[in-house]
Amino acid sequence: MRECIFALMCDKECEKILYQLRKNLFKETGDETIFSLPPFIMLGKTEKTSFDRAHFNFNLKFENNFTLTNIGYLLKANDDNKLKELQKSLGIEEGPTGIYFSKKNSFKMNNPIVTKHQRLVLLKPYLDGFTLLQ
Repeated sequence: MRECIFALMCDKECEKILYQLRKNLFKETGDETIFSLPPFIMLGKTEKTSFDRAHFNFNLKFENNFTLTNIGYLLKANDDNKLKELQKSLGIEEGPTGIYFSKKNSFKMNNPIVTKHQRLVLLKPYLDGFTLLQ
């Protein structure tokens, strides 16, 4: 059985902000795990290896709502009801949704991250990171 992960790839502006936040956190902490986690909104595990392409226009806002999970610090959306509904429609077991930032550190954000356009992607865990399948 091959286990993959459904995620949402954010728009380019959001990706730039995420990269800058990770870069700043790395400078402050030296935590190399920051760059092994993908800059995507993680939805959950699946046995699927392909799917129909899908684009979404969820207006999602992320703002200092960190949760420590077994993978690391997860930044959750202020209102993740749309993400929970998407999990159900994809047949994903309900679980934490959000952006993993670091396996070791959280931080205080000065400004919220907002994304308005997302694309559904499928990730495969590979070594200490992930490979984008589709």
